Amino acid sequence: MTIRYNHPPVTIGNPFQNFNPNDLTHYPNGAGIYIYGFKKLIDGDKIFIPLYVGISKNLKSRLWQHFIEERSGGNSKWYIFDYDSINTISDVIELYKDMRISDSFKRINNNRFTNKLIWFNHREFFNYKLRTIQSNYVSHSGVLSSILNGGDLDYLNQNHKIKQAIELKDKIIKAKKVFDDDFYFVYSSIDSRNDILIQSKSDLELIKLLQNYSVSKQYMNGRNNGPGRSFCEKIEKATKLKLKEIKIETAAKAHGSILNVSIDLSTIHDCLINLNDHTFNDKNGNYIKQLVL
Repeated sequence: MTIRYNHPPVTIGNPFQNFNPNDLTHYPNGAGIYIYGFKKLIDGDKIFIPLYVGISKNLKSRLWQHFIEERSGGNSKWYIFDYDSINTISDVIELYKDMRISDSFKRINNNRFTNKLIWFNHREFFNYKLRTIQSNYVSHSGVLSSILNGGDLDYLNQNHKIKQAIELKDKIIKAKKVFDDDFYFVYSSIDSRNDILIQSKSDLELIKLLQNYSVSKQYMNGRNNGPGRSFCEKIEKATKLKLKEIKIETAAKAHGSILNVSIDLSTIHDCLINLNDHTFNDKNGNYIKQLVL
């Protein structure tokens, strides 16, 4: 089975160039799997840097939520890395290294507080990062509690003379600003037969789940997984593993067993960060424009 990822459904012009994250018509309908991140000038070329693979019953709603939370003024609770400082391929490699380390540990562990990690949803992160015990951050209250005027980082600077707190605040603000104009995503819809190609040797478990979903349109079954969510979880995990093959690390854990699935990135190949020379060439050395993992 091959899963094809698409640019946002922008109807006019080049979707990569013309996507407007503030325009809801540029977000897809239906259920499916998505990869979100941001666009950035890297060594002079603007490219897509993936951060996260996810699934949703409502792609439009979920992707919009990601944008609202990540942009300036958004009260995200997922960790933040120093995206503003990323300008070269080497910077991206370091970012993915730090993301991998941060995801390798559970709960509160100083080993996950890497160099490029600049915000984490727990007061112990700020105490560790700023070498203090005075942070008043209330865990799970969100990034705005740290960076708004009078927030925790202002408090640490004003009341405990920790100048590094203001430097950290500035980095966090700049990191969120990256998403204001350059939030980006690609997606695959399980409601579209154009996005899913079933071959003769496709995994029978996946075929059955997709067929059940096509008939029932059941993403969830009460509080339990329906065929739609079960299918998406398996593709989510396959996508994360395939991206890892080309050295693209994405955050958060994925569920489900490992299945034989091809991930087709040929549509988005031209704009995707290239860390592993993912050009394909024929026997004569001619470039073939595709990326199927």
